[in-house]
Order: sequence, then C-alpha cells, then structure tokens
Amino acid sequence: MTVILYLYIMIQNDLSDFFQDAFSDKRINKRSALFLSSLIKNGSAVVNKCFDMHSDKISSYRLLNNKRCDIENISKALYKSCVSNINGEHFLCLQDTTELNYSAHLSRIGNTDLNIGPCSNEKIGGYFCHPMLVVDANKNMPIGFSSIKLWNRTWDKKSKKERKYNTLPIKEKESNRWISSVVKTREIIPTDSCITIIGDRESDIYEALCSIPSVNTHLLIRSSSNRFLSDGRTRLLDKMHSCEIQHSYEIEIKGNKSRKSRVACIDLRFTTVEIKRPGSTIGDYQASVQMQCIYVVEQAHTVPKGEEPIEWRLLTSHQVDSIEQAMQCVQWYRSRWYIEELFRLLKTQGLNIEASQLEQGQSLKKLMLFSLQAALQLMIIKIAYDNKDEKSQAEILFSNEQMKFLKIIQPTLEGKTEKQKNPFICGSLVWAAWIIAKLGKWNGYTTQSPPGYITMKNGMDIFYLKYDTFLLTCQAMRDVYKE
Repeated sequence: MTVILYLYIMIQNDLSDFFQDAFSDKRINKRSALFLSSLIKNGSAVVNKCFDMHSDKISSYRLLNNKRCDIENISKALYKSCVSNINGEHFLCLQDTTELNYSAHLSRIGNTDLNIGPCSNEKIGGYFCHPMLVVDANKNMPIGFSSIKLWNRTWDKKSKKERKYNTLPIKEKESNRWISSVVKTREIIPTDSCITIIGDRESDIYEALCSIPSVNTHLLIRSSSNRFLSDGRTRLLDKMHSCEIQHSYEIEIKGNKSRKSRVACIDLRFTTVEIKRPGSTIGDYQASVQMQCIYVVEQAHTVPKGEEPIEWRLLTSHQVDSIEQAMQCVQWYRSRWYIEELFRLLKTQGLNIEASQLEQGQSLKKLMLFSLQAALQLMIIKIAYDNKDEKSQAEILFSNEQMKFLKIIQPTLEGKTEKQKNPFICGSLVWAAWIIAKLGKWNGYTTQSPPGYITMKNGMDIFYLKYDTFLLTCQAMRDVYKE
C-alpha cells in the first residue's frame, strides 16, 4: 500500500458517509457532509463564500445553530474518521493550542455569550482550541484527530493571583489539557499500538512527565524549564553542556521574518537525566522522574549576527542509547510542524475562520470542528507533492471530469523549456499536485523551494473556480446546440 493510497478514505471526493450515524436525524448527517465538502471545495470558513445558492447558505446557518448538531457528536465523527485510517504500529500524536480572535465581531456576538471570553490578551475576545493530530510515524502522514478541546474563559474570571493558581492541583488548571488529551487519545488508538505524544515548550509540565509515559505511550517534548536534577544542585542545561558532542550534522534553514536562510551546523548531545520534582507541584507525584534528554544546538560560526542559535532540549521517555535513536527522536519532533501548518490553514491565509459572520459562540466552535477536518484534507495535496508518489492516481482526489479539466489546463501552465513542464506521469496524484501548485502561483522550478501549504490551498481555490466556469461553459454550449 502506497503512502497516498493509505489515506484514500480520508481524501476521497465522496464525503456523504463521513457523518453517517453521527446524529439521530439523517437530514443533519447529510447536511453536515455537504457543509464539510463545501468547506474543502471553496476553501473558506465563511458560510456566504461556501455556497452560491441562498437556500444552501440558510441551511448551513441553521445547521450550525441547531442544538441537535452538537459539538460532542461532530467530534465523534472526526475521531471515527481517524480510527478508520489507522493501519500501522506507531503513531505520533501532536498537540498544540491556538486561540481564535473574534474581537471585531463582539458587537454582533455580544459580551453575554457564554462561549466567548478573553484570550491571552484580555482585550481580545474569542476561545481556545487544543487538537491532537495523529500522524503515522512510519509514513509521516497525518490520519486524523484523536482529541479536540474547545474552551473559553469568562469575562469575570479572577486573576491567577486571586485564584492562588500555584496552589491548585493540575486538574483545576488549563494546562491539564496536555494530559487530558492524552487520556482521550488512549481511548481512540488501539492498545497494541505505540504512541508518542509530542508537544512544544508549553507542555513541559512535571505532572505530565510523571503521568503520561506508560507501556505503549511515550513522551517527546521540548523543554522550557532549566529544571533542577535530582541532586538538587545541577541544572538541566549545565548537565547537557557537560556532555560530549556525539554527532554533528548540517540542516538547511528556510528564512522568515526572524531568521535568515542558511545551512546550519548542529551539534548533538544526549544522556539520561533524573529530574527533581519542583516544590510547587501539588499532588501525589514522585520525588524525581527519569527521562532521556537530547540537546541539539547550532554551532556559533553559522549563526547570523543578531540572531539566536537554533537550540532544542528534548525530553523523552524513549530509550536513547545511540546517535541513530537520538536523531530519530529529533526527526519525530520535527513532525510537529504539521500542526503549525494546520493552524495556518485555519486562519487568514487559509480558511479565514476568524472572519466568520456567525452570531453565537457555540456555532463558532462547531464551525471550528468542521474547519479542522477541512484544513487537514486540504493539506493532503501538499503532502502528495512532497512524497512524489507517481504510483498513486489522481482519481483518489479528483473526479473523472476534473481529471479531464486538469489535462486541458496543464499546457497553459507550462513553459517552453523542459524545466518548465510537468515532470510527473500524467494522471498521477503528484502530477495533479504540480498543476495545483502552478495555479497557486508557484514558479515550477525543481531547484527552487517546493510549494507550501498556503500555495496549495490557493491553487485548489483557483482550480475549483476555473472548473466551475468550465462546467458552466460546457452546459451553455450544450444548450445552444439543443436549440
């Protein structure tokens, strides 16, 4: 089974059964599937942009406002989809938090809505979303969601000082989401599978280090705290600096607003550490916990002036006795980029979920669940290009009529030289992905950076627009001939 075929169920055109039996009302099942398909096709979470027919827009608003179309059952449908794609032995479970800003719409939503509240910046109104994205470790391919937590704070919530936050047990803190999402994931993933929970620095919580690792569950997080080790004197960073460099290697860094493009030289260290329980920890947790620490840091001579070196301290419960095992963990952690791209696809440059004109916080949270699945499926065309799998056919994602249209528009996107032509086998999924990338304004040169997720999303938007125009033109010509 090829990597792309592995996701056949998830990315097929027909989503009519996606919400099968999710709700007691078959009409809600049908309307939910239609709404999800429209989100993917039109690439927008704004209902007015998802449908051309006024009746379809009204039906979608009614769906999102319908109490019987509830968050719990929409979530179950997403989890069911994830389970249906499980066909492996090891899964990377990536978790992170994003906040949704609806301050521009508060006058319409109102401050009395119990599903909207202050975000990190208390002047911003919205809610938080914390998904767990499951990735097949062997194929490096996302397969769905195993947990999604949506919540908001209240406008009259007391400050941390007023609540004596440091004296609260972990279950009474928002940070418990990093643990509760793992509990939910264990209910979804088969017990005979191995799962690795991956989180960024915010997930560096002592209670998580103690409670998450088990026989089939491992932890791999980026450390944020320079913790004390069990001797009570040595700090984690001092310990890692004292370790010998085990391996050096080079990685290509893509530039952005805060970093310059370069080839960075990286030093790798790793060792076993015994982390001491912090004095502020509340509850029945052991005095120390043993973890493996992998320390990667950029050599000074490749760090541009004015920039900080690349530096990761990774804590894991995986056994790390060799360079190969350490590098494998580094590679697994790099998969966390998937969830970052997922969030990008949800926001301004992607589905633009924060521009939604819904008037109820509960409806906005339901929209998020639909949008998460839509964003994930929009990622597939980018993954198809990256894998360059010419054995998988484009029919997995495109209908027969759409395939014909792809062949029609391909020559309009190619240049005169061989380097400017589609290099892939006609009809393959990667061949179609090349066309979509070109529609998204990618230059097409293999020597340049590959197309990104937003480029692919824009390409899909343009493809569907051109395809609909093509269909209307064909229909008009048929009508003329009939006359």
